[in-house]
Amino acid sequence: MRSRIGDVATFAQAIVQTAAGDARGRFRPDVVNRFFTERGARNTSWRLGWDTPSATPGVSHAGDRWPRIGGLGHLGFTGTSLWLDLPHRRWVALLTNRVHPTREGTADPIKALRRAVGDHVVEMLG
Repeated sequence: MRSRIGDVATFAQAIVQTAAGDARGRFRPDVVNRFFTERGARNTSWRLGWDTPSATPGVSHAGDRWPRIGGLGHLGFTGTSLWLDLPHRRWVALLTNRVHPTREGTADPIKALRRAVGDHVVEMLG
């Protein structure tokens, strides 16, 4: 399935608005809160389908500056990522394609790009 940044923006904004209790949110608040508070598995940073930024420097795909409290994200195989900062009502999406023109290679450049974008967004938005 392909999405454009406008589709991702609509989705991200709807989640952020719902989590903030904004009437413009498009989801049921109880469902959004459940997805972001229940642990998906023991001894992991995962929620139900969403990851949280690692507290270990240099590890998180969100970068080192993305908020640990209220920060959630999801990664895609091709290098895409969506990170939400619920308390500050902001998000960042990165749509990439690390499998074009070939699936050979490593994901390390994409991880570095994801981290740099996340850190830069936090720096720019304060």
